[in-house]
Amino acid sequence: MKKEIYQGFHGVKDVAPDAVRGECVIDATLPDYQPEIRRIYSVSATARPSGKYVSGGKAEFAGTVVHTVLCGNADGGVSVLSLPGDYLFSFPCPDGCDPVPLPVAVDSPICRLTGPRRISIRTPLSAVARCYEEKESSPASPTLCADPDAVPLIHEIPLHRVETLSLRDVRLGDAIRTDGETKVLSAEATACVRDAQPTPSGVEVRGEAAIVLKLDRGDGVPSTVRRRIPFSDLIPWEGEPMTGGYASAWACVTSLDAAPSEGEIALDLTLDLFAEAVCQKNERGLVDLFSVKEPLAVRTEKIPVTDVCFSGGGVFTFEGDAGRSECNCEDAMT
Repeated sequence: MKKEIYQGFHGVKDVAPDAVRGECVIDATLPDYQPEIRRIYSVSATARPSGKYVSGGKAEFAGTVVHTVLCGNADGGVSVLSLPGDYLFSFPCPDGCDPVPLPVAVDSPICRLTGPRRISIRTPLSAVARCYEEKESSPASPTLCADPDAVPLIHEIPLHRVETLSLRDVRLGDAIRTDGETKVLSAEATACVRDAQPTPSGVEVRGEAAIVLKLDRGDGVPSTVRRRIPFSDLIPWEGEPMTGGYASAWACVTSLDAAPSEGEIALDLTLDLFAEAVCQKNERGLVDLFSVKEPLAVRTEKIPVTDVCFSGGGVFTFEGDAGRSECNCEDAMT
């Protein structure tokens, strides 16, 4: 939604496209010392936080997608492969703008066996781009008029202030007890923010990290263990504190370590937290100038800015099923 304002006001405008799309493509060849692959049981993908590059009127976000592939080998055993791949998003961004870090959404990976030791993966990606440009015009002044008694007409219009915040390297830890000798085949984690509230000190973020482990307990049948770790952190303001308003936040898992040791598996998880806060502010600016002594011609200009109606988050659940052909995995299951 756009709002037109008069000369003398200041606001921000989102100049990025609503959404950007990309994909991560991997063609991997396994080394000869690894057994041949006969079946692919499951494939999952996790996007790591991206790096930001802005130059030449363009913003680029580059990062890594880590694919976890559960395979059935020619010798009858089960193995897990971790295959990273790069991704890149780009969109126009005027010079002087500061794009917000992109929360990257990963669609279902499409995986195929192209040989006994060759795997091809294509993972669609999407992200909502945010790039705010400050829009400002110099306010006129009655001193520009020869009449020192000219009467200015001042209007006050509600605008919005937008702040983006980040908190890096938030560490979480836990332990899962095990019976007997246990080998960790794979470890994956996702993070969900359930609540984000602006406070005088920053944005208070609460959520949880969901960890999924594939374990080999020595019987040749992989088992799955899940663990949720709650977190609560404060992302401090980077500039002037904001009062009131709304906030939305998201979290990205940057690293996960699952190490078996003395009857338990120690979990060490690192997150990056991001937040976007919005509050209403009032700007005062000169709209017109009136004089009984001198003829006046006041110039005004209209500036489009982004009018933020609401900024927040929600947690949604879903359930359902799909056939192999609908998931584009028919070739992978042969």
